[in-house]
Amino acid sequence: GCEISGNAITIPDGLGDAKGGGLCLLNSTVTLDGCTVSNNAITTGINGFCYGAGIFTMGGALEITNSLICSNVANGGWWGWDGGTRGAGITVQAGALDLSDSTVQRNFSYCRGVGGGYGGGLYLNGGMHAIRHCLLEENQCAGGYYGYGGAIFKAAGGTAEVDRCIVRGNRALTTGGGLYQVGGTLRNSLVCSNWANDNAGGVRLESAAGRLENCTISDNSSVYGAAGLSMSAGAATNLIVYFNRR
Repeated sequence: GCEISGNAITIPDGLGDAKGGGLCLLNSTVTLDGCTVSNNAITTGINGFCYGAGIFTMGGALEITNSLICSNVANGGWWGWDGGTRGAGITVQAGALDLSDSTVQRNFSYCRGVGGGYGGGLYLNGGMHAIRHCLLEENQCAGGYYGYGGAIFKAAGGTAEVDRCIVRGNRALTTGGGLYQVGGTLRNSLVCSNWANDNAGGVRLESAAGRLENCTISDNSSVYGAAGLSMSAGAATNLIVYFNRR
């Protein structure tokens, strides 16, 4: 095991983006077993973007087992219409993530001003990703104007399977308090007690590539729209959806 904790990166105005406050991996093959990645922070100036306050990986393969990804904070700049912060816990840009028997907890993606965030806990884009037997709880995605995917934001690129997980007590400023899926599959999982301000307190499915299978979506809430599940495309089979409210 290992501990990666208490690191901070601050990028001044006009000097670019911040990536990987705790660990930054480029085209690397890395295994973390029994590790804690916690209390790392990244902050950018006015025009900067934040990627992965805990871990940022691009290319290569990252395997994480029996680990805790906790209390990492990404604080992006003001002018981030395209996503000022992404994945405060872990950001994956291409490559592969295999995350199992682990906890992703109390990570916070935030963007000042007119920006926003994607994925309080995890941001997954490109490559092949597997999340199994994990607890994702009390992560937040907020911002000046928007926040999508309190626990997980799955972008359009690559594939992802989230299997036998608990997604609980996460929050998103806009949509997808638990998960925001532009593609990817969620199966055999419980999504409960999550919150979103606009709609989809539990799960948002955005594209035809998104799938929900054998899941329970309960006790989620939103202020304006669908509290449990919101779909504009995708497929959902064998679900229990109950006691969601606004």
